This record gives sequence, structure tokens and C-alpha cells, in this order.
Amino acid sequence: MEETAPHRALGVPLRPPLGREYWCQKIESCPQMRDAEPNAGHRALARLYAAGLLQGIITQNIDSV
Repeated sequence: MEETAPHRALGVPLRPPLGREYWCQKIESCPQMRDAEPNAGHRALARLYAAGLLQGIITQNIDSV
């Protein structure tokens, strides 16, 4: 069985170059984003993943980056 990338299965176009350029500039101009650090929730998910109890994480992506 051939796997299909999720964005293709849903018919969602990708715009990585435009999105990445925008966010690279945005992150550098916004100290809150630039200086962000993982929190306890991020570390807990990383531990679950490392323990083999988590296969992946689904996040909300509102800008197609």
C-alpha cells in the first residue's frame, strides 16, 4: 500500500518557502517568539515519545507553514 502525504490526501497546498521566510523574519523581530523555551508540557511529550508511548503529535497550524 502506497502512503500519501497528509497534505496531499486532504488536498491542502503547501507554501513552505513563503511561510518559512515570513516566520524567520517574524521570529527575529519578536523577542517573545525568538527567546521561547520548551515548557513542562513540551518536556513531558518528549519523554513520552522517547519512551515509545507516543507515535506523533498533531498540532493546529493556521498558516500552512
